[in-house]
Amino acid sequence: MLLDFLTLSSKTTHLLVVAQRKMYDRAFCVPFQEVYENMVPDEARARYSMVIDGEVLDGKRVKYLTKDAILAKEYLTEIQGLNNWIASYKGQIDGLKHELAVARHFLAQLSHGAPPPNPWTEQIAELQRQIARGSGVPLGSVAGRDLAVELSARLRRRLKNLLMAKRA
Repeated sequence: MLLDFLTLSSKTTHLLVVAQRKMYDRAFCVPFQEVYENMVPDEARARYSMVIDGEVLDGKRVKYLTKDAILAKEYLTEIQGLNNWIASYKGQIDGLKHELAVARHFLAQLSHGAPPPNPWTEQIAELQRQIARGSGVPLGSVAGRDLAVELSARLRRRLKNLLMAKRA
């Protein structure tokens, strides 16, 4: 009510003095904010007391009351974080289920119809014809090792020609 009679501005100077009477026979302790309670050593916290519903609680009991509230907040934050992780994993699982369903659909289509076209079929056939023409021996009668050597040599030549053409 006193503040209703005071006009506060940058030009006024008022001093407000408050007198308090101690209600309990306890030593005075400078208050601190809740966020710093975890940092206060137990020896310092023992000096503090708290009045809850008219009952004076000593520093040891206050420690457990305030710590429980702080721990409850921390646990709530951790639980929310874990719920977020779980939701994220559920989303990833749903994505994987979708990919699996798409793969099953393609496999079902393949098993009921002709095999999918191979984009390399024509090029492989052309290489086989070139090898057969170059050696004069039918491709079926060429030994596997000789065929591999011949194919690798031709591929190297062809890649070399392609690289030279791109540089020019």
